[in-house]
Amino acid sequence: MKYTDYDALVVECGVQLVGWTEGAGVCPIDRINTAPQLRRLLTALNTGACHWEQLSPNDWAARKAMHKARVDAGLGRQRAVRKDKGTLRKGKQPTSREVIDSSDSEDSVDEV
Repeated sequence: MKYTDYDALVVECGVQLVGWTEGAGVCPIDRINTAPQLRRLLTALNTGACHWEQLSPNDWAARKAMHKARVDAGLGRQRAVRKDKGTLRKGKQPTSREVIDSSDSEDSVDEV
């Protein structure tokens, strides 16, 4: 579980993590650096005390509004817009430039 921006994940998907064992809020797993902390989290995950829960539509709308206000105030992260936004991008092109001619098939054998 590596959530660098947990609030953005909640806003995007409409789910929240309930029962997180560390008091500082949901953080990336690499910030939990002691064995007792990891054991507590593992036990909570295995027993179901820590689980994902879907937000009600009203709660989800409230979380979206709070997140938007934080981003607008410059307190939250916002993903950068792509430089080529709005331009058409071609799909993956074939790597071979060889042209296959269907008239060269082995099926057309001259009959004698």
